[in-house]
Amino acid sequence: MRTVLKCLALTVASIFVAAIALTGGCAVPQHPMAVLEESGYEDYEYGRAVDYFRQRRKAPDVDYVLRTLRLASAALAARQWDVAREAFEDATDIMDSFHTNTEVQKWVALVTNELVKVFKGEPYERAMAHWYLGMLYYRAGEYDNAAACFRNSLFKLKVYDAQNDIQVEDSAESDFALGHYFLARCYQRMRDMQNARRAFTYAREAVGPASKWITNEALNATTNVVLVIETGNGPFKTPYGPNAVAAELNPIFASRSLKPVVWVDDKKTREPALLVNLRLISAKRKWQNIDTIRYVKSMLNSGAAVAALRGAGSVDGAIARGLAIALSLGLHPDLRYWEMLPENVFVLPLHLTPGTHRLRIHYLDTRECEEEWHRQEWDQLVVPNTGERLVWVRCGPRVTGGRL
Repeated sequence: MRTVLKCLALTVASIFVAAIALTGGCAVPQHPMAVLEESGYEDYEYGRAVDYFRQRRKAPDVDYVLRTLRLASAALAARQWDVAREAFEDATDIMDSFHTNTEVQKWVALVTNELVKVFKGEPYERAMAHWYLGMLYYRAGEYDNAAACFRNSLFKLKVYDAQNDIQVEDSAESDFALGHYFLARCYQRMRDMQNARRAFTYAREAVGPASKWITNEALNATTNVVLVIETGNGPFKTPYGPNAVAAELNPIFASRSLKPVVWVDDKKTREPALLVNLRLISAKRKWQNIDTIRYVKSMLNSGAAVAALRGAGSVDGAIARGLAIALSLGLHPDLRYWEMLPENVFVLPLHLTPGTHRLRIHYLDTRECEEEWHRQEWDQLVVPNTGERLVWVRCGPRVTGGRL
């Protein structure tokens, strides 16, 4: 037994050293918030942010998907729909692909540096990328393509790379009301009432009691304006575990984002429905991949584990010291995440008479006090005679007399 453990220790150490040599290491990336400040996105200079992320997109590498998602988010905010659509298509193609990481990358990621792996996002990030792409198709009236994207957003734990993602028996579908709801609206517009009814049922099971009204089939069949409001900042990653060598999603369960209150033509509407809270979803392990919840790596890099092997006589002093040195090299958790996601997404379907309307949104904090800095008012909400109008709003700086 002792001989076997010696061989195992030597094998792990030698594989690790060889893997580091083959991969050439990996630099710790710039902090996500620093990237947003440098790009101008944090200052609401969305056009400049698009140029910034487009210039840094470059050829495909391990961070290509993350840079592409940043470009897509900036393009959405800048209302550059074609740029956003192309970027989301590119990112989701790679997210859906299999075998994007080599065996060497997997070994290095397991033992030491997870930054050598191709970034494909956490399951909730993959779901949101497909949902955004679906919304761009939905906006263009391409309901069949939109429905395919919304279905993909629901299947992010059913279609997975067994080498990269944790395997679970249950499905994340029931938690993602956002995907079910817009899939149901697509079915309605394609006159597939049976599937629409089923999707509304799934959405009804996923939303909280205060938001179940939005899943009414008759109401959605007659609405001609859909207001989508994003508030707050989504989940982020922090180091955790012995020697802080693993990644942890820090959802902060208490919501910090603002609650929207909507007026149309100075008449208050009903309360917008909360269809997803990404911080709550990301806190559930079935919405995390194996890189986020890996405990093995944290244990392997613990000095206590090496000391225990040595103390038990399984590994002699020289091998224990060598293993400890090897495992202390290049220890980097994968702290990469899509930092431009919101915390909450609210949806408000409306039926308005064709013509021009005035839209006003106030944002309340957890004490029900208005944050006037974020009040948004538009004088030109134009409702078409046929079809529907999709209005996409991100909580930001104050808007007065704006034009949609």
